[in-house]
Amino acid sequence: MKPLPAALCLTFLLGCSRTPPYQQQVEADTPLNFAMWRSKHSDALTSKEWSLFNQAVDELKLKILMNGQASGGEAVDEALRAKIDGVKLCDVLREGLKIRRDRLSAEKTILEESLTYNSQIKLKPGKEGMAPLLAEKIADQSVRLKKLKETVAEAEADLQALELKFK
Repeated sequence: MKPLPAALCLTFLLGCSRTPPYQQQVEADTPLNFAMWRSKHSDALTSKEWSLFNQAVDELKLKILMNGQASGGEAVDEALRAKIDGVKLCDVLREGLKIRRDRLSAEKTILEESLTYNSQIKLKPGKEGMAPLLAEKIADQSVRLKKLKETVAEAEADLQALELKFK
């Protein structure tokens, strides 16, 4: 084979290669285009990755709502779509999952502080009847804290696993 035609073929093949799924830009300028984009790329990600994408989108919506950027379902959806339209899938995942991890970590810190405070409560004389309620509250917080620690660790592991795939 002559070098020039071989080089042209190689250039053509390299130029036509598909963009990796995480490097694809999200198309979300309208609800229909967003739904079509999701459908078009449905086979590009695993069910776990789509689940993480949905979590990321939910966290972005929550942040939009909490920051007062929009209120009400349609307005929040519109603000979300405006935020992610044209953004690489990996960046949407990264931002949303970081927000999730940070939110869960903050909840964990608040719960740890509350549990520490409640554990140090000394009941005044005559208030001993409150001891079972306090013990129940501390036990409930301990269970919630254990679950929350697991969820934070899972969120961190998800982010790390995705970062490896993004490279």
